[in-house]
Amino acid sequence: DLNDKGGEFRAAIQLGSEFGLSLDSFLPLDKRLRWSINPGVFLSRRSLLYYDDAGHPLIELDVAEYGGELSVGREFGHHLGLFAGLNRYAGEVSINIGDPSLQSYRFEGGEFVLRGIFDRLDDRYMPSQGGYLHLEYARSMDELGADEEFEQIKFSMFEIGRATSELQSQ
Repeated sequence: DLNDKGGEFRAAIQLGSEFGLSLDSFLPLDKRLRWSINPGVFLSRRSLLYYDDAGHPLIELDVAEYGGELSVGREFGHHLGLFAGLNRYAGEVSINIGDPSLQSYRFEGGEFVLRGIFDRLDDRYMPSQGGYLHLEYARSMDELGADEEFEQIKFSMFEIGRATSELQSQ
């Protein structure tokens, strides 16, 4: 606990050829944990490899990126959370393999984000049953420092243990 309201701090690091570091916090604003502020920062380096139809590598890119997010959220019961926030990030893309005329370039992003999460998993790290749904809308805007404006919707969902529990109940 970071404070008397149950604030949390999380850190994750990935070592190796693809490096990553992520730090974030959950800081409740009230004793019932309904409202929270969620700041976070990240730093990463990863490679992207593109192939032609015959399976030959065409281009390999190194992407170095850093940024942060600040969101405000509202929890509804134990399973539903709605969040609104701002993301700001920047980085550089370097070409390792590919057309020698291609140049490395820098990029910047700034997004307004709305996010809904429905979480019925029985454990955060090693769930054995339950479901998880994540729906996110992002709008990249010049006013937030973005190189390009766009809108994006992300959706993910999965369920664990349903087949097992159905077999046990029959």
